[in-house]
Amino acid sequence: MVFQDFKLLPNKTAYENIAFAMEAAGKTDAEISTDVPHVLELVDLGSKIFHFPHQMSGGEQQRLALARAIINK
Repeated sequence: MVFQDFKLLPNKTAYENIAFAMEAAGKTDAEISTDVPHVLELVDLGSKIFHFPHQMSGGEQQRLALARAIINK
């Protein structure tokens, strides 16, 4: 599910937003460190891995929300 307002955590980076969702789903640290950069590259946000949501455009925030949805299938 992808929310219209993205539901991103403003005090967490792109990496941390996705990692947080994976941790909640019970993924291991090894899975997180491997999968998060991969999914960010998939949505063309690899260069924004350590950016906070307020440092991204609306489209980039939307792609970050999509990456979060993709990573947890």
